[in-house]
Amino acid sequence: MTENGVPTPPSAEVHPIAPRPRKRRWLKRLLIGGAVLVALLVLLVALAPTLVGTAPVRGIIFGQVNGRLNGAVAVDSLSASWTGGIEIMGLKVVDAAGRTLASADRFYTPISLWDAARGNYDLGKTVLVNPVVHLTIDQNGKSNFSQLVKSSGPPSPDQSASSGPGGLPNVRGTIEIQNLRGTVAAASLPKTLTIQRGDLTLKGPGLNQPIEEDVKLVASVGDGKPGTISLSGSATLFKEGKFDAAAMTANQILKIESLDAAAIAPFLAMAKIDLAPAGIINADFKADVAGADAMEVNGRLGVDDFALGGAAMGGDTLRSAKLAIPIGLKREMRKGDPWLAGSVGIEADQGKVAVI
Repeated sequence: MTENGVPTPPSAEVHPIAPRPRKRRWLKRLLIGGAVLVALLVLLVALAPTLVGTAPVRGIIFGQVNGRLNGAVAVDSLSASWTGGIEIMGLKVVDAAGRTLASADRFYTPISLWDAARGNYDLGKTVLVNPVVHLTIDQNGKSNFSQLVKSSGPPSPDQSASSGPGGLPNVRGTIEIQNLRGTVAAASLPKTLTIQRGDLTLKGPGLNQPIEEDVKLVASVGDGKPGTISLSGSATLFKEGKFDAAAMTANQILKIESLDAAAIAPFLAMAKIDLAPAGIINADFKADVAGADAMEVNGRLGVDDFALGGAAMGGDTLRSAKLAIPIGLKREMRKGDPWLAGSVGIEADQGKVAVI
């Protein structure tokens, strides 16, 4: 194309410049923030057992517990692990006035938080070391422990349900209470029952299988000589995680040697029974249970220098140099009806009486 004989260059077409694509910085920031948040959560979960053992977190936990008590629970240290056990040192329970109700030097269970979270309740060998309990009963028959928990009114239907359709978890392992000590005192009694030493072992391969127990107590009243109580045997009490009286089985042996009969008095006071027993108890009993309708108890309770007084006796005191109560009872089903066979007697200086 020419203009005045001079060729003109072709006109350049003008194309709009496309805007450069903006970087999606918001997505990048979102991904980074999410990754940091997940990392913090993982770190928090990993460190949770360690944080539980710190004084501030421990204070928060026990603050929630103590808010429901007329008193307080405190520990010297608390440690836990996702893969290891749980240990509490220096456990102490006090009432509203600061009086010690119970304490223990150490509690340890090898069950880990991870196992508990997965429902694996294998307790291994769980121990409570050097527990001390102080039980007192006032003039109304109420104990100091009954007043420890604040009243929250009657339970709702949901709260009062027992174990639900699934029953209790399948707990297994061994539980030991080592060197239990304590006192039991009643306001109406002049002497205190002292537990000088107690040892208890519970062992079972599972909740629905036989649970073996071995209990030994050494106790005295006032400045008197100590006596012993021992209980041993096994019992199957649960079926599918629920208590089943019809299917329960048990074999138990109870022995009492040289125990002051006044050791019973604080528990009579708790039941508001004003009796004052005295004497030295020796007893040996064996019990076998095969369901709610098949039971057998055999043994003999003996008391030397027996005496029974108190307001319930109307001012009188029953005495006997020797008192014996032989028991031989058997409960069974006959033609669909429960039958009780055997005998229970009382033998004293005054003579013998057949109760059954």
